[in-house]
Amino acid sequence: MSLLPAVTEVSDTYPLPSNATARLGFSRLWTAINEFFQKSELDLASAATLDIGAQLSTKLRITGTTGPITSLGATYRGPIQLRFAGIVTITHNATTLRCPGGASVTTAANDVLMAWPIASVSGTLDGWQLVALDRIAPITQGGTGAATAAAAFTAIKQAATTSATGVAELATDAEAQAGTDAARVVTPDNLGATVIGIGQTSQQLVASRAYNTVYTNSTGRPILVNVQLSSTAGHTAQLTLGSGVVVQGSSISGAGGSAVAWVVPAGETYKATVNAGTGSIVGWTELR
Repeated sequence: MSLLPAVTEVSDTYPLPSNATARLGFSRLWTAINEFFQKSELDLASAATLDIGAQLSTKLRITGTTGPITSLGATYRGPIQLRFAGIVTITHNATTLRCPGGASVTTAANDVLMAWPIASVSGTLDGWQLVALDRIAPITQGGTGAATAAAAFTAIKQAATTSATGVAELATDAEAQAGTDAARVVTPDNLGATVIGIGQTSQQLVASRAYNTVYTNSTGRPILVNVQLSSTAGHTAQLTLGSGVVVQGSSISGAGGSAVAWVVPAGETYKATVNAGTGSIVGWTELR
């Protein structure tokens, strides 16, 4: 019993038919299939015009970054596989070079496209259709690809301004408190960190506060300080801030009580005193 011959081509497994016309068609089909699967990938340098159909293989690696590519030549056969070694732009042309999605393409390293000849209504081959086989299309081309949030932010839409809609970045508490950023958006959480009374409580602190003693607002947000004082002589109550500002409260002509209240910024120091006589603390409350 003799061994079967080795199968080296598709046509070895599926013999050509006897009809001459069919035989010619099958022969061309087998040739195309054999060439695509058996021939090695060849390098073709990037240029404005690439005659891809005239190469010795239907698997081509496009090297270099010369571009944009505006034509794939007029030698029509295929399909032809194109693998790109680097970044190059392919310019869409609705008649002779149709890109995926009807828009020009900028490739990345190892992007793969398939090129098919385009036939006109009369049957004449007059261009190429490209189909993407690799890589998620970027947002700018209607896809979902974006390496980072920043890339997505840039690709989706313009930044919002006071005169244009768009995408806006959220402000941090520090940015909201600074009150100088006109581009970022304030959230309810930011309001809680900047607006007096939101998320704060009134606290009676007379037991832990002393006359003419420096304290620091370390809450990270503004607080409201209200102090009641007394003195042995006529006086004015005052609150001295670390910035050197002296806030004066109520005045009294003789011995007795007075009061002073002020908003103390985050990080500011403050102390309560009177400007005459011997003073003491009567009451001390803070909204913090």
